[in-house]
Amino acid sequence: MVPAVYVFGDSLADVGNNNHLDLSIIKADFPHNGVDYPGRKATGRFGNGKNSADFLELIEKQREDSSIESKGRGC
Repeated sequence: MVPAVYVFGDSLADVGNNNHLDLSIIKADFPHNGVDYPGRKATGRFGNGKNSADFLELIEKQREDSSIESKGRGC
């Protein structure tokens, strides 16, 4: 287990988010930019779903949960 993962890369790792930049005239807050998320609501990302870093986080959380369960059973 690692305390953090830093990902430097392309759009597989970062689909961008500029909704908090006041001077930006191009926003990612349209309904189709979040159609694959729960609630089908815009997320501010220039993509419609999770990226590879999101899935990596999900896998790591599941690994942590199973580790905590096994420690709780005294294994």
